[in-house]
Amino acid sequence: MLYTQPVTPTEKKLAALWEVILKVDSVSLNDNFFELGGDSLHAAELSAAFPSHFGLELPLGSVFEAPTLAELAARVDEMNNEPVDPLGMILQLRRGKSAELRPLFCIHPIAGLSFSFSALLRHLHPHMPIYGLQSRGLCDGEGLPGSIEEIAADYVERVLDIQAEGPYRLIGRSLGGLIAHSMAEQMLARNLQVDLLAMIDTYLFTSVERAYPLTEADEVRAVLRFLDIALPDREMPLTMEQLSEILRRIYSQRTLPVAEEILRSHPQFIQHVFAVMLNNMQLARRHVPRRLDLDVLYFRATGGDLPAILGHSPSAWRAFVGGKLDVHELDCDHDTVFDAAPAEQIGNILERRLCDIDQRQAAEAWSAA
Repeated sequence: MLYTQPVTPTEKKLAALWEVILKVDSVSLNDNFFELGGDSLHAAELSAAFPSHFGLELPLGSVFEAPTLAELAARVDEMNNEPVDPLGMILQLRRGKSAELRPLFCIHPIAGLSFSFSALLRHLHPHMPIYGLQSRGLCDGEGLPGSIEEIAADYVERVLDIQAEGPYRLIGRSLGGLIAHSMAEQMLARNLQVDLLAMIDTYLFTSVERAYPLTEADEVRAVLRFLDIALPDREMPLTMEQLSEILRRIYSQRTLPVAEEILRSHPQFIQHVFAVMLNNMQLARRHVPRRLDLDVLYFRATGGDLPAILGHSPSAWRAFVGGKLDVHELDCDHDTVFDAAPAEQIGNILERRLCDIDQRQAAEAWSAA
């Protein structure tokens, strides 16, 4: 891409800030923040720096809505526009520039946030629209769903608001894989076509774990095992409220890179994230998927130890996948699947799969013409 020099005062000031945050020598007017190496942590850093550099607050979602220097500079010059809520149920990670490319819908892990999928942007077609789906309750801690199926039904309607006709493309990370699988099942039941269902290190709870009735203290211990947190008996919480307080102490704001900027407009953000996390954990434990006649593209993290309450092998999904279970192994652990190297691997494989699907559908359309 040819270098286009920033011209306006806002463009020049913004380019200088990007160069510092992203550690690049120069920024072209059409450069994309995420394709230059930015991620949700860098986006939070950019938002935090805005008051001192521009004298105004930049909603974090603006970086995802307007990822190029030209787009973000225009957004800054028009800050009277309605801001994007970073905790909204739909987070537009990339607007897209081609009506011919179908959107990719990314479903969040257990904390309910989809910012981490920004790590894939630079490895996918630059004109493809990409949306993140995020949990209800992040803003107020209320209206939490009662089942994975309820979440999926809600998200299907959100997807249909954006893309009225299929085929649809879904990818979920961790818990998001359970939700994506349920979304696909509900879409197929409505005669809606799904041509991509992908999961990133999504595991099922063991049948023994699902069958065992739990007291609240048991639920607390199950959450700690799932999160791989060991506590001495004298510090073991007995209630979800006590657990929430402990988790807030254990997880600093650095584990939620966007927290500093979001807390300015949502002071109870951390409490709401943990309410969402604990609820999602309970829903995942009870969930039993239905069998789907679909292929699944599965990415498995090979490092680290998973808690015994989870089925450790992707083969646990074979009972619920009627098509091909295509497993690709990642040299990382569950929490680092979106670090640079595994994110590149996921993005490259995903892009090749989408290209193959597009070419096959184009050939079928040509043959039918």
